Amino acid sequence: MKVILERFPKPFVPHILYSKTYKYLIANYLTHLFKPTRYYITYDIETLEKKVNEKYGDSSQETATLIPYAIASTVKLASGIHSFYYDIRTDYFLDKWLEQLLEEPKLKKHYKYKNETIPQYYEVPVIRFNSAKFDTSVLFKNLKSKYWVISKYLGQSTIAKQIVMKHKCSIIEFRFIDFKIYSMQNRLKDAVRDFDNGKYQKGHFLHEFLNVNNYIDELNKSELFTQDPFDNKLRNKQLSDAKYKDYLIETVKFTNR
Repeated sequence: MKVILERFPKPFVPHILYSKTYKYLIANYLTHLFKPTRYYITYDIETLEKKVNEKYGDSSQETATLIPYAIASTVKLASGIHSFYYDIRTDYFLDKWLEQLLEEPKLKKHYKYKNETIPQYYEVPVIRFNSAKFDTSVLFKNLKSKYWVISKYLGQSTIAKQIVMKHKCSIIEFRFIDFKIYSMQNRLKDAVRDFDNGKYQKGHFLHEFLNVNNYIDELNKSELFTQDPFDNKLRNKQLSDAKYKDYLIETVKFTNR
């Protein structure tokens, strides 16, 4: 077997070499036009803790399990930003979220380059913070679609750092990415703050107030939450008056909690 070495070593940059679009944009100093860094989709899942207290043998015991309760997405396109949301009050809400995501209209239109000389590549990033461990077992375990197929999988069987879904009848792809792959931050709060130079802030969720026994009654109420349910007794933290006012302003967009 004969091995031929290159006279000059080539850098290992698969994100460039495997993308005709990105190679063209780099060669022509047009990387600022690269669509996947300008338009993308984010999502987040909230969970409720259900106490189990099941024993396995003499020394192992499971005290609680996490139940997916709500999922929300924000879509950023050239035409603007819009969001959609599902929760446990809707049957098969995770499947319905995924269906809407994959059928999101006009994505191909926004990812098409006006300059016809640029090689067209329709890849939509779908981003979540710390999704590798949790989402694989919850979100994608029952993934079934006659139009979409998982074409690439980066990671282990229980930890997915990246999943690429490709449409069977077109060239559009969805790339599910864990934000932590590209960030040194270990907390979502810090990652959100650094994402756009402090412009955005992480929202607040009533983790201690909502539980598997009261979430339906509480979420169907129309009156606003008082300030106390936002307190975190475990960490001895309270919601500030300023942040509670932000919540009051945001709630006018919704008919219930």
